Amino acid sequence: MSEAAHAPVDLSVVVLAWNQLEVTKRCVDSIRANTDVEYELIIVDNGSNQEAATWLERAADTHVRHDTNLGFSPGMNAGLYVARGAAIAFVNNDTTLPAGWASSLLETLGPTKVGIALPAVTAAGNPFAVRTEAGAGRIRVPPFRYLPSGVVYVMRSDVVRAFGAWGEEYEIASREDLDLLFKTWVNGMDVVLDERVLVDHVSGATAVAELDDRDVVWKRNRDVFTAKWTAAESDGIPYIGAVDRAQYDTLLEEARTTAAWMERLFAAEDRIEEWKAEVRSQKQRAGTAERRAEAAEMRPTPLSDLVYRIERRLRGPKSPERPSD
Repeated sequence: MSEAAHAPVDLSVVVLAWNQLEVTKRCVDSIRANTDVEYELIIVDNGSNQEAATWLERAADTHVRHDTNLGFSPGMNAGLYVARGAAIAFVNNDTTLPAGWASSLLETLGPTKVGIALPAVTAAGNPFAVRTEAGAGRIRVPPFRYLPSGVVYVMRSDVVRAFGAWGEEYEIASREDLDLLFKTWVNGMDVVLDERVLVDHVSGATAVAELDDRDVVWKRNRDVFTAKWTAAESDGIPYIGAVDRAQYDTLLEEARTTAAWMERLFAAEDRIEEWKAEVRSQKQRAGTAERRAEAAEMRPTPLSDLVYRIERRLRGPKSPERPSD
């Protein structure tokens, strides 16, 4: 491999793909056309079909291939492990990036205590960063109050590595972005939304198309997240020395409090879902009983009864009673 292949660059762009080739092509085309800094494109193929796999390998500067879908966090981490950029952009493949996106987000990241710089997006699970048009400002995201989705996160490579990368305890996809936000905030670093950059995002394109049990996975990962961040011990939650230990401990307690409230909210949502499911079940049972009653009323008279009634009419009023069966 040439020395150029090992030389540092300003930015490593990591795109994770799992089938959905046309979606990924649009993303890659926008990166190639609109990235205005020195960069490398790392594509991690999480077990795509052969057609997609062949294209992804040719399109990447660095290609990482997994035979099966290892999930979002292991996939992004695989890109991180081979990245040589001073900064790294983790990019969902269902995005189209605008002109100048990279220099703007790197400027926002800067040499300061910003841990994550992210763009505005046209769609996301969390509405905080959703916009219909680009803006002119940058917004510091209030810690633990708003949780912008990880559609595009730009971070310094040394920082995300110090955090232990993306948490791999989360299955397939979901909640790992919140985990990374919390790791950033407990270490006293900021998360900043750059409204000057508007990324077109087809929210959940891969999950909706490829995952049949995404709602079940979401709930399991939700529970993993709250269990981790409400635990009395801070195992698995890094301290990188960006603030003194006392401030870290204060921020960690704030994170635990927030996670505890989230846990209660999720439990309430589960009870509401269970209640709705029971109401639907009762309505279904009632409807079934009503349909059975209607069917009984409309059931045709047995043929033997019809024959007997006809015979009785023909014989007149003195016809003998019908014998019992």
